[in-house]
Amino acid sequence: MTRNRFDQFSKQFLEEVLTPSSIVEISREVPAEPLLIDLWVTPAPERTQQRQNLGLLGRIVASPCALEPYRNSPSPEEVNHCVLKAAWVTAESYRQAKRAGNRLSEAALLQLWLFTPTASPALLDSLGAKPQVSWPDGVYFSPDSLKIGIVVLHQLPVVEETLWLRLLGRGQTQEQAISEVIALPTEDTRRKPILKLLATWKISIESSELIDTEEEQLIMALSQAYLEWERETEQRGLQRGLQQGLQQGLQQGLQQERKTNVETLLRARFDTLTPQFERVIAHFLSLNSQEYTQQFPLLLSLSSEELISRFGD
Repeated sequence: MTRNRFDQFSKQFLEEVLTPSSIVEISREVPAEPLLIDLWVTPAPERTQQRQNLGLLGRIVASPCALEPYRNSPSPEEVNHCVLKAAWVTAESYRQAKRAGNRLSEAALLQLWLFTPTASPALLDSLGAKPQVSWPDGVYFSPDSLKIGIVVLHQLPVVEETLWLRLLGRGQTQEQAISEVIALPTEDTRRKPILKLLATWKISIESSELIDTEEEQLIMALSQAYLEWERETEQRGLQRGLQQGLQQGLQQGLQQERKTNVETLLRARFDTLTPQFERVIAHFLSLNSQEYTQQFPLLLSLSSEELISRFGD
């Protein structure tokens, strides 16, 4: 369950930060194999500056690549799957070049990147992975024939350039990165969507019946991000209303932000919003402030069927 929730967050997070500069495909299927590549990234040539703003992550996606984030260090079986994926990625590159009538150089081959919090010497040796002087600590490369890069998140230097990768780490590494996101200037356009994703992840964990010790610690780290997102969401609602200069405008601004909060929470718990949820959302929009505060916890505790039965009629 922990792995599944991290998978959802990591894919949403990487899609969010990479989409402004690249074409991102989630869970790309490997033909004829029961395997999926988590993220397939094709950089947009005209968006070099947006990628540079992502530091080390932007450098990684400067050329077409596949990304595989892991919550735990990959097992030998997962490593074997990665080698298979890398082989398919390479073969696909040659097929694309052949269809286009081009000759493909080694430098142009698609790269498979593994993001892992830790990596034992045995794991790195199994892939023939070595550091390169032109890359920071924590980044390793397999021989050119494999085209696999490994980023050991907990070995990365704690600098702004590595922030967006360290956010995918665990324990103190991730907690430090979360605090750095919160500390970003409010005018930084990257801050708002990442706070929203962190808040959504917190809601997703708390809505589960099974929470392990690590997730309990993570909830504490995510709580400040959630509070920041909630506070800024409320402020945006107030500002929207004040800018309109009317009480009606103020109410509309608050309603819109309340709608965003309810929809975000429901999506975090149930992935998609079916038409039946429209009446549930409408119910919460109709409440006064006191009623809303009293009933909001039900969004975290009731099942989808119970919410629809209770508020959807």
